Amino acid sequence: SGNFLAAINESVSEIMVNDVVTLTTGASIEDGLKKILESRIGGIIIVDEDNSIRGIVTERDFVNIVAGKKTGISAYEVMTMKVITTTSGTPLEDASKIMLRNSFRRLPVTSQNFLEGIITSRMILNFMGNGGLFKKIIKNEVSEVLKTRVSEIMSKDVPTASKEADLGEIAYIMESKKTGTVCITEDSTLLGIVTERDIIKSIG
Repeated sequence: SGNFLAAINESVSEIMVNDVVTLTTGASIEDGLKKILESRIGGIIIVDEDNSIRGIVTERDFVNIVAGKKTGISAYEVMTMKVITTTSGTPLEDASKIMLRNSFRRLPVTSQNFLEGIITSRMILNFMGNGGLFKKIIKNEVSEVLKTRVSEIMSKDVPTASKEADLGEIAYIMESKKTGTVCITEDSTLLGIVTERDIIKSIG
């Protein structure tokens, strides 16, 4: 817990990336897609001829391009079928380790392969930033916080679609729900997931 307290008091410079991936304002959408796929990152900084920051383009921006459009590609063709999941009774510490180990931002919550909810890195950060909980962290009571069950912070409102759904429909769900993952289900059974990166790979 002492290490955790020391870590959150470090400056941003300790964890920031110095080798920033950029594109110029004159770059094409195709250039952006290629760069984001090659670099395996979630966003690209856009700069002008003076190298001044003009904006950022993210995976979601590219996904929104096909939202609601007919692509002729089904969710089944691109979804990840071997989905790593967690359970509602799993301690937050264990769920977080699964996400970190696999570089996941989201983790479906299941019970005997039935979809119950989802937990995301943002939910965990919001939970940790809660006033009362943050005081516990400051008091070195981190272990108590990390024992919290996934069920206490997960969302049961999970965006879902059928395996026959077109990628344009999946992208529309992502855009309207402001999410980066859609779970593919059949009778509440989890068949797979489609992420923003899956869509980008398909259109890139």
